[in-house]
Amino acid sequence: MKSCSEWTIKEFKTLPLAKWNEEIVCNSLIIFPQKRINDSGYRLLEFIAVNEKGIPFKRISGCSDVISLDGMGGYGDDWIKHINGIPKLIPISAWGIDSLKKSGLLRIFSLKGKIKTGISLSNFEVFKIDIK
Repeated sequence: MKSCSEWTIKEFKTLPLAKWNEEIVCNSLIIFPQKRINDSGYRLLEFIAVNEKGIPFKRISGCSDVISLDGMGGYGDDWIKHINGIPKLIPISAWGIDSLKKSGLLRIFSLKGKIKTGISLSNFEVFKIDIK
């Protein structure tokens, strides 16, 4: 199977859609802007989960117009459960974004680990999880 960099937009559309409350663990996410505009005036976003071999395997969301790296506010995953108050520093995520050769879509990844998505709400949260 070919890597995500070789996929067309038409091919991405054929992937199965995750349930709205399904958290996905993957190696990278492709930002897939939709034609529909949210009430906010911004384009809705869908995301494509990509595995460790660079192969896309699932579409996510489609109802979000904002991506929050390291969650809303950038405080990391479940920070309120682990820390009293707002943390001053979370572990470095080393986020990167590049552009796919064929489709021109943007891909998000972390040099420090895998990615876990939050559930599909109007604000789409993306977290780095450590490689074990």
